[in-house]
Amino acid sequence: MIIEAGLDFPNVNTIIINRADRFGLAQIYQLRGRVGRSDRKAYAYLLVPRGKALAPQAVKRLQAISEFDYLGAGYRIAMRDLEIRGAGNLLGVEQSGHVTAVGLDLYTRMLREEVARLRGESVPEEREIRMSVPVPAYLPSEYVLDSEERMDIYRRVSRIADAAGAAGMRDELRDRFGPPPEPARNLLRLVEIKTRATATGIERIEITRAGTLYAGFAAAGVPDRGTIAGIVECFAGRLAFLTKESFGMTVRPAKGEAPCAPRTASAGAPDRGATRAGTSDSAVESRLADLENLLKLLESSAKKDSLT
Repeated sequence: MIIEAGLDFPNVNTIIINRADRFGLAQIYQLRGRVGRSDRKAYAYLLVPRGKALAPQAVKRLQAISEFDYLGAGYRIAMRDLEIRGAGNLLGVEQSGHVTAVGLDLYTRMLREEVARLRGESVPEEREIRMSVPVPAYLPSEYVLDSEERMDIYRRVSRIADAAGAAGMRDELRDRFGPPPEPARNLLRLVEIKTRATATGIERIEITRAGTLYAGFAAAGVPDRGTIAGIVECFAGRLAFLTKESFGMTVRPAKGEAPCAPRTASAGAPDRGATRAGTSDSAVESRLADLENLLKLLESSAKKDSLT
């Protein structure tokens, strides 16, 4: 397919896939990824015949591609594809395929988890956070020139598990390539926020273009009354709780604050250094600051609980 050869239109924000029920899950995922950028929201329309019953596996594929619509969902899609098609035994006689089909990193990870299960050890469930923030967050080609080097750094960034890992990667980039431009700083800042949010029970983060922050919690991560009281005090007059489907909260902009209007960052932007790197808009920066304050409250509460 031409698309697999690298067809790329930076300004295109819509793709229409006819007879999506005939495509494999990986194919739909790759096609969907051809449109949209970090600062440009995109839409993928999957068309199926009207009034025609679809095969059960086709329905599962379409449900999966609809469910996993956030950045970094590739691992979840790969696992769901294995569930739909049947994975066989990773360590038994019913193996099929080749390690290159899934990549060495994913294969070794799956192998490590399977060995732990056979030994009777507990395998912690990895929880992906859905995160949508309207800022450019990537490694510019002008900053890291070699494409293979960039991919290697992306792989390492995806494995960062805590704030210390993000700080270490930030220092390494500065040492090897010079002061990180704004998109690279944003990337590491969002990764750090994501790891902190995972530890505090948050499962979804969204900052809208209207300048509103939404934070949704997993069922097991809902804050206690004392923590909620501290959150209410911190965001007095700007906070609303949502409890219809799952527990969440929104933080509105302060009065007189301008709405978000993301711009494309320059790869040569000056380095502001710290974790609180410059973002594309003051409203986005304000909501990110609100999010970090929320994380501090949740982390403080968790620390107190661990001491009692």
